[in-house]
Amino acid sequence: MTAVSTSTGHPGGHVRQTVAVSDRPPPFPLWLRTLLCLTASAICFALLVAVAYNIRGGGGALWLDREIAERVHPHVGPRRTKLALTLTQIGSPMFIVPATLSAALIIAVARRSIWTGIVVTATVGLVGIGSTVGKQIITAAHPPPGSPIQVALAHTFPSGHVSATVSFLGIVAIAFGAKPRHVLVWLGIAAVTAVVAATRIYLGVHWFSDTVGGVFLGCSAVFAGAALLPHPDRRRPHPP
Repeated sequence: MTAVSTSTGHPGGHVRQTVAVSDRPPPFPLWLRTLLCLTASAICFALLVAVAYNIRGGGGALWLDREIAERVHPHVGPRRTKLALTLTQIGSPMFIVPATLSAALIIAVARRSIWTGIVVTATVGLVGIGSTVGKQIITAAHPPPGSPIQVALAHTFPSGHVSATVSFLGIVAIAFGAKPRHVLVWLGIAAVTAVVAATRIYLGVHWFSDTVGGVFLGCSAVFAGAALLPHPDRRRPHPP
């Protein structure tokens, strides 16, 4: 904020006034921001559908899944399994649900916007529903015996842990004001997501394509949620 002094004529003489002028660049047009977010959301959803279609049709995704699984399983060991079981909890409902509710409350108070808190909660919640529905539609059985643990999953696409991780970290970062230029933030989110995805593959509860589908589902939800968030420069007035 820059202070600019001006003089105005007055019957009793000149009066000096100080006017506050914002140093910020003009805000990004809200309509364009919304359009870009919705377009990105649609692209991610289309990629999700493409991977799902490839799986149902027995395409190349299944071959790649088996290749990766065959390379991972020989490296399975007790210590690595214990570490994977710990790290994979990042994307579990036991962590994501309370973390989402806590973050939404903090953001709503910090931004003075109940709507922002609702969008954060809804984004992560809808991803959970979408993941569950997707698993009922796409019949991708979990990896064969040889994995460190086995669970009774009839369907695994897309990965709920991965999609939850992406949606939670992504929408919270945007709600807190992260911009595309904040590269380190997005690299951090990508790194955490990669770790969760790797643990799901290592533990044998998901194929590689399941984790890719989880990323696309999570990104689609994050972009859609970002389109509903208030403009960062219009959440509250700035004092002069």
